Amino acid sequence: MEIKQNVLLANFTTFRIGGPADYFVEVLSQDELIEAITWAKENSQKYIVLGGGSNILVSDEGFRGLVILNNISGYEVLEGRTKSVDSEKSEARFTQVNGNVNLKDLVYDESSLPRVSVKIQSGSDLGVVINELLGKGITGLHWFVGIPGTIGGAVFNNIHCGDFLFSQFIESVEVLDENLNKVIIPADECDFGYDQSRFQKSKEIILSVNFKLYKGDVNKAREFMQKWMVYRVGRYPLPSAGCVFKNIDKETQQKLGIPTPSMGYVIDKMLGLKGKKIGGAKISEKHSAFIVNDGGAKAQDVMNLINLVKSEARKRYNFEPELEIFIVSE
Repeated sequence: MEIKQNVLLANFTTFRIGGPADYFVEVLSQDELIEAITWAKENSQKYIVLGGGSNILVSDEGFRGLVILNNISGYEVLEGRTKSVDSEKSEARFTQVNGNVNLKDLVYDESSLPRVSVKIQSGSDLGVVINELLGKGITGLHWFVGIPGTIGGAVFNNIHCGDFLFSQFIESVEVLDENLNKVIIPADECDFGYDQSRFQKSKEIILSVNFKLYKGDVNKAREFMQKWMVYRVGRYPLPSAGCVFKNIDKETQQKLGIPTPSMGYVIDKMLGLKGKKIGGAKISEKHSAFIVNDGGAKAQDVMNLINLVKSEARKRYNFEPELEIFIVSE
């Protein structure tokens, strides 16, 4: 492994924001990951593991320690093996969709289909895996098309699309514990919830994930992906880290008397902060739950906008917005 020094982390995040890491290494296998962590421990360095760099904001000061870029990729069909299928395209095609797309109108039921177990390495790119599995006639993860990041990050955050949670398709998670032992954790012990998992609090590092997926209709899955991706491209702005704030809970929604739990609605319609800009950071005019790097944004610019939203929500409506992204500080 080549451990580099003073590497700018902005180049490895979807926000394109972040200062330097004292040390930086890319790992391509579980053995290399263990070797990198061992090096950090032996050299009294803090360490973090980075995947696709989405859903995080790295401070302008960067990180004092070792950043490990997880590029451990690959998958294996464990049972109910399927043959490769001929589908219309190897990737989802972009088609014209007129008007607004309602996700509920595109969703269909796969629960009666035969199941298939697939083991996927944590550093695998989610979009790449979705397309490769479709090429083998395996569906299920296609509901999460367009969400940037890796399999490990998707599990860590328990990403969602509409009513689908990533955890619905997970059987077990293989992790590295604090003593560098490999442990298999059943899904029901992972404390999965909306945008949460045990891994956000534990010091376990996700190595691989066993999924229970479907032998599904590939062309039908691709039709969904085509329509949904066109909608996402027009609605979800970049460069950003995704939604900065979680949607509000039902109790808060009822208290506020609004028709949706969308935090974007709250920021736009109730707080009037849509389009607000501080420095190079801006609350998106496409989706107000997003903050975008409008050019040369600093992490502090983003934090100032976050604090403004929180302050206004507390002052005017007496509730505390929850962050959906994670802050990496020095």
